[in-house]
Amino acid sequence: MPGITEGFGEGTGNPPLREGGSGEGVLSGAAFVFPGRRGDYPMPCQAPHDVRAWFLNLATIALAVMETTSSLPPASRRPAAPASLILRMALPFALPFALTLIILATVGEAWPRSIAPGSGLKLAGLIASALAGGAVWRTIVHAHADERVHKFAVIGCSVTALMGWPVWTVGVLPSVNGASLGREEVELMRLGRIDVTRPSKGPGFYYWAWLEPVHPGAGVAGGRYFIPETVYQRWAPHKPATVRVTHARGLLGAEVVTRYR
Repeated sequence: MPGITEGFGEGTGNPPLREGGSGEGVLSGAAFVFPGRRGDYPMPCQAPHDVRAWFLNLATIALAVMETTSSLPPASRRPAAPASLILRMALPFALPFALTLIILATVGEAWPRSIAPGSGLKLAGLIASALAGGAVWRTIVHAHADERVHKFAVIGCSVTALMGWPVWTVGVLPSVNGASLGREEVELMRLGRIDVTRPSKGPGFYYWAWLEPVHPGAGVAGGRYFIPETVYQRWAPHKPATVRVTHARGLLGAEVVTRYR
């Protein structure tokens, strides 16, 4: 193997290894230079006679670097954090998923989830994700005294909280909003086109109807409404010009569609 037996960097296309003259750690191309004075440790650029000698030199360098790092003062070392810290920072993202599964397993569709257009829960979802991220960060602060861990946890919890924002908005909060409904109202809506789409994962179809309020000042806005399959089968053969939409205000203030007629 001429690339190794003739010297690391010669005949292999890699730049030759060089030493650091000032004692600083330098990595130039394929060069390994470590903390310490010139000549303190064997260098790979000394053209080892075989592969075993080259790896022996490299292992010696690694041991020397480990000894140098272990001798540094505590303030210069990186904070030692357990592996559970990463799992804890993932909680703002995992929590809404777990809550969604619990709601589907216990409540199902007993709480209506069909939110009318223009009455979404994006702001409520953002607030919920921020509260979840802040709560997890507070537990990390109480568990670790190192301020560097606190700063790292701020970044991690912020990222995972933003990742959980859509799950709160379309998974957990629509069911919570439908847990308690106010007085029902009926709006006369003009029916536009009807769309059929496929879910990104899993079998089946989604059915949508484009509706616009006939009278100004209606309690719900116009837009694309999700409709059940039974409603689609009733409307598709002979599309009516107008339909009646029954809706009510939910627990979190969003308008929930309860029936189509």
